[in-house]
Amino acid sequence: MRTMSLLKFACVGVLLAACADDEADADPTTSVPVVPTSHVVVVDSSSTPPGLVDAAVFVDDCVAYVPVAAFTGNPYMQIIWAMANQNPVDLRAVCEGMVQSDPAGLQRMSEEKAALDATLATVPAPTAPAATVAPIPTPAGAPTTPAAAVPPGPACAAGQVLDAAGFCEPATP
Repeated sequence: MRTMSLLKFACVGVLLAACADDEADADPTTSVPVVPTSHVVVVDSSSTPPGLVDAAVFVDDCVAYVPVAAFTGNPYMQIIWAMANQNPVDLRAVCEGMVQSDPAGLQRMSEEKAALDATLATVPAPTAPAATVAPIPTPAGAPTTPAAAVPPGPACAAGQVLDAAGFCEPATP
């Protein structure tokens, strides 16, 4: 039994000596593998969509923003709009595909849409000018028609009146 224990310790000692000898002979500059960095992609975790709820909002924003931005000349949005065959249904499918392929781009589009919406909110809504109708001069003694029956139009020249058909006729006393 004693020889068996000595044999085990001898084997362990030989193994340790062999491992220690390998480490001493190794060159530290060549033993570390070189990792190529030409294809390393750095992902900023703050710019990726954090959840599915945000992804649905981003897709909706993409569908609303791409046609407008493509129409205004954004070349990237023109490419996406062309990929969707200028069809909103196909555009939704393209935007949904971007959830996996380019979530940061999808979020960027959502931010651009929010900026556009904020800009448009500051623009006052156009107002139509109030319709003004010049009173039609009526000579004394001429029959008058109710204002509702006379369509609005240009006033007639002096000495003329507007007839029921909307034409200027000479005034007759």
